[in-house]
Amino acid sequence: TNRYAMASSGGPWPMGSVLEAAIEHALEYFLYEDAIFLAERLAAEDPGENSTLLLGTCYYRAGKPGQAYAVLKSGRSLRCRYLFARCCLDLNKLQEGELALKGELLSGSDNVQFCNTRGAASALLARLCKRASRTEEALKHYRDSLRQNPFLWSSFQALCNAGDTSTYDAANYFQSDRLIFPPQSGTTTAPPPDHSHSDETVLAHSTRNENIAPAVLADPTPKTALFSTPQPTVMNINNNNSS
Repeated sequence: TNRYAMASSGGPWPMGSVLEAAIEHALEYFLYEDAIFLAERLAAEDPGENSTLLLGTCYYRAGKPGQAYAVLKSGRSLRCRYLFARCCLDLNKLQEGELALKGELLSGSDNVQFCNTRGAASALLARLCKRASRTEEALKHYRDSLRQNPFLWSSFQALCNAGDTSTYDAANYFQSDRLIFPPQSGTTTAPPPDHSHSDETVLAHSTRNENIAPAVLADPTPKTALFSTPQPTVMNINNNNSS
């Protein structure tokens, strides 16, 4: 939205940047046909990974996974590959989707950009394996996705539905302390939080341990469950009147 406001202010913006801002504005307000038209123009005038991803995103959000698949097939960036694999799932092209994800995802690459999407990519790979009737492999990738991003409810639900309760305690998993300090591989209990650390210390630690989701670290000291039921407030009303 900010980029759209800057682009419409009449400043000396390159045409590509203006189109990108206009596309994002159209997507924000669900104007998919407008977004597609502009993204097609951008891809023609400034071909590249970014314009490919934008056009694929527009097609996909407009409910056109086949067209998104055709556009993203030539993409090489990690985000293009992820969205391409999502299209493959929708189109039942399971082998292509797996191949798009498996390279750096399973090689233990330290590519920071891919680490940011690894949880979602693992969950998507699990869905591809499940669709291909490879249940055990799917469960492994669901567990991997939760280690990378403990907020993935769909992965947790898939494990519970499959009866896989050996790693995660269904009754207590979605509590803030467990989400901030998710259990390590092979364990069932998360380490207790250490509230003595400053924000800077916790953030510095997060760069060394990718199992702690950076988005969770904004407030290192929450103490309540995420889905706790709010308690009613009892008000004391004084009925003594001075008259």
